[in-house]
Amino acid sequence: MIVPETTTSSIFGRLVVQFRSSTERKEQSETGDQNSFAQKAGINQSTLSRIERGEGAPSLDQIFGIAKALDMKASDLMREYERVCSTIESAGITIHPGKIEPSIKEKQGADLVGVGLGLLAGGALAALVGTALSGGETDEA
Repeated sequence: MIVPETTTSSIFGRLVVQFRSSTERKEQSETGDQNSFAQKAGINQSTLSRIERGEGAPSLDQIFGIAKALDMKASDLMREYERVCSTIESAGITIHPGKIEPSIKEKQGADLVGVGLGLLAGGALAALVGTALSGGETDEA
C-alpha cells in the first residue's frame, strides 16, 4: 500500500503561494508578482521561488520577511502553517521534515515501476492547502 507523503517545506511553500495570491487579489494590482513580493520580504526572487517550490526550508529571518510582506505577524503565519499541517495529517498524509530521501532501489535505478507514486503532487498539495485555508477543517468543540 502506498502512503501519500509530503514535506514540511512543500507545505510551507504552498501556504506562501496561497497567501501571496490571495493578497494579490485583494490589492487587485499588477505589483503582486513574485519579484516585487520578494523585494517586500527582503529576499531575492530565486530564494522565494525555491521556498515556494518546497525545495528548501526558509530561515527565521525569511519567515519574518515573508510574513511582513503578507502584512501579517510571523506567529500568525506559523499558526496557519500548523493548522494546515494538522489538516493534511488528518487526511492520512505523512509529513516529513526536510527532503524525502530516495529509496535504495531508486538510487540503484532498479525496479522503478511505481516509485514515487506516494509523493503528493504539487497540484494535490495546493488543493489540500487551499481547502485547509478556506475552512475545510471541522473544528472539534
